[in-house]
This record gives sequence, structure tokens and C-alpha cells, in this order.
Amino acid sequence: WTPEDEAMILSFCGSKDSVAWRREAGCELVTDAEEMIVPEFLDAEESIVVDDYPRPTHFKPHSTLDTGWLDWNAVVFHYVDFLKQTLVIEDEIVARYKSTGEIAAAMKEKETALYPGLLLRRRGDLKEQALHDLRVDHGLYVQPVEKWDRDSAIAGLRTTIQRRKLKIHRRCRHLIFQLRNGIWNKQRTEFERSKQLGHCDALAALIYAHRTANWRENPFPEELIFIEPDKFHVPGSNAVKRRDALLQLVGRLN
Repeated sequence: WTPEDEAMILSFCGSKDSVAWRREAGCELVTDAEEMIVPEFLDAEESIVVDDYPRPTHFKPHSTLDTGWLDWNAVVFHYVDFLKQTLVIEDEIVARYKSTGEIAAAMKEKETALYPGLLLRRRGDLKEQALHDLRVDHGLYVQPVEKWDRDSAIAGLRTTIQRRKLKIHRRCRHLIFQLRNGIWNKQRTEFERSKQLGHCDALAALIYAHRTANWRENPFPEELIFIEPDKFHVPGSNAVKRRDALLQLVGRLN
């Protein structure tokens, strides 16, 4: 193009460092941070997206759903690493035009593969009819999600991402893509819809999962502390005090 063309484009874009210039002149796929639902993810992705995350010895598995028909059905499977106070997203289901039965079958298959023999807690953004069908027809009890004050729920997730207290397995490609590219509509009233993003349904499921995560629930049974005090050394515990007193007595006798 001519210098005049460049000058005209630059006048619209503001500067060569602007997102608009990188899009229009550089033909880059760039998301404007001011439009993003979770802008903190841009800086945090490298430490949040993992190829593997070692599970703690004790944890409580959960699944969280955001369902639709024209929009996508999305389910994220997750738990809280209690000792590290980190929310871990292990897998996802993202599918379109699925019946309640098809969603239930996909969830059961994924749950069995991820958490064989473990009891899952489930929450979902579903209508009463779908909640009933899952429970009665498919044996899946799903509690409704908490939907009050969406902005505070998103703010909480953004803070957790900023603190690097979220881990997402790389296999959750839809969720990662939506975190990278999910934006608000022009009125900032809804998530922007697109063919690639849907309605950011996996991201919505993550927002619900983060809000309902029980960060304070200790998954470790009490007997670990008191039956094996040498292995699980808890300063100040009665078992440790008794052991130390006995050792002192034996030392004096010798």
C-alpha cells in the first residue's frame, strides 16, 4: 500500500502498538484485553495450562454443567487441591444439539474414566425439567448452580487466575480457547456469540465451578493425623507430645 494508505489506517487505529493496528495492518488474530471476559488469562496462561497435574492423595471430584441447544452444552470436571488451595480442571465435554439422555451418557462415561469408584458432586445451569430427567431417568443428581450477581462471580475467577490458583489440563481445548478469546458484546450485557466460541459455554461452566468450589472443605480424614503421627507429623498434637515425653523418659532411664 502507499504511504497515504498507511497514514489513513493509522489515523483510525491510533498507533502501531494498538490492537486495531495489529488487526487491520498486521492481520493478526488479537483479542482486545478491554473486551475480554477474563483478561488476566493472557498473562497467566503459561502457568495455568498444564500437561499434567499430580492429584493429591485425597480430593472431592465435581462436575459443573452449562447447557443449551442452539448454544453448546459444556461440562467441566474438577476438584480443589486443598493443601495448595488450587482449583484443578481435569477434563471437559463440549457438544451441541444433544438430548438430556445423550448428555447423561457422555457424563457417565467421562466420570467412570476419570474417577472410578468415587462419588461426584454435580451442579448445573439447567431448567427444572432437565434436572428432573437427569435424576429420574438417568440416575444423575445435579444441583442447580448459584446465578446471583454474575459480575462478582467473574471477578472472583479473575482474581484466582491472577493469583495462579487455577490449573487447567491442556486437553480442555474448548475451555482454553474461550478463555483466550471470549469477549463481551458491545453493550457488555452478555458474552459475545460466534461460530467458534458458541456462547462461551465452557467458560460459563468454569465460572459456576469456581463460585461453588468448597475451598475450605478438608478431604483428609482425621484418622490420618492421629493413627500415624510419625508419618503425618502435626506439631502440638497429643500423639506427638506423648511420643516425645516417652522418649525423654527412656533417655533418663538409660
